[in-house]
Amino acid sequence: MLLKNGHVIVAMLVAPVLAVISYFAVDFMVRDDPQVAQPGDEYRLISRSNCRYESGECVMENGEFRLTFTAESTAPDRVMLRVSSAHPLQGIQAAWADNPDQDGPSGTLSPVNGDRLQWQGEVPATSGQDAFLRVAAKANDAVYFGQTHARFMNYETSYGEDFRINRGQ
Repeated sequence: MLLKNGHVIVAMLVAPVLAVISYFAVDFMVRDDPQVAQPGDEYRLISRSNCRYESGECVMENGEFRLTFTAESTAPDRVMLRVSSAHPLQGIQAAWADNPDQDGPSGTLSPVNGDRLQWQGEVPATSGQDAFLRVAAKANDAVYFGQTHARFMNYETSYGEDFRINRGQ
């Protein structure tokens, strides 16, 4: 009896369409417009999910600004950190700490080549299982900073095979 009423049938067809339209309309009204980074300002880098797991690399980003980190232990208290950037950097520093509230000694990374997109350097590290990586990078006179877990440093898969070898092909 309910489905014989024409108003109910029209309402059942129109309601999902209105819900989808309102979803996009609200997003359009409340979203932040992208802004160009201003010289002298500071911007927080957001860690992607691969930083929290044994993925072998960590990506931190803010809009179009993106840093990709790989790390390997060179000594019990030293780590070779490699950074790939989407934009030329003026400089980058990194530090390891045992917890998010603790300050650790920092190390300055050096550019690998003249385009200043690849950086590397040995930085002092802690031996804790749940260590944190803190980063500050400078590009176009703006400072980008972030913090993430250092679990990404260990690359582990359940297949016992290193899939990073064929990554660029």
